[in-house]
Amino acid sequence: MDIKKLLGNRPFDIGDDGTLICCNCRGYSIETECEQCNEKINSIFWIIVDGEKRPDLLQQIVEGKLHDPVCPRCNYRNHLEINLLLFHPNKKPVLVFSPTKDTTPEECKCVGMPLLLKLKQQLGDNWQDEWYYTKDGRGIFIVERIALPIFIKKMWRIK
Repeated sequence: MDIKKLLGNRPFDIGDDGTLICCNCRGYSIETECEQCNEKINSIFWIIVDGEKRPDLLQQIVEGKLHDPVCPRCNYRNHLEINLLLFHPNKKPVLVFSPTKDTTPEECKCVGMPLLLKLKQQLGDNWQDEWYYTKDGRGIFIVERIALPIFIKKMWRIK
């Protein structure tokens, strides 16, 4: 798999957990099979997205394409359900967790917290506790995946 090509020749590292790290974003390089024709598809499935450094990934979310690789053979749009943490230091809220559709509200903390800790570790001294511990006590903002494109457009004012 040509990871450099998938990342558009952006510099990247490999985390201790095997994830790709690029511009404060984390993802897994995964080979899947097309649901339609069984062709192998190489993709990066992002689990943490820094919207400031990778606005192209926010645009993919708005267009409904982030976790939907297109088969190179039959052009079928495949879909994978993956939990996603969005981060944008210049927007409010700064942190947004979007769970998979089958995640219950009780499970959100269990599946979202590891992503939050990875981001915090990755940012190091640039991490700000007030991003998570908000004045109103909300903590991390949770948005259902189906509503995520609308949230990004309306709340973060990204077209």
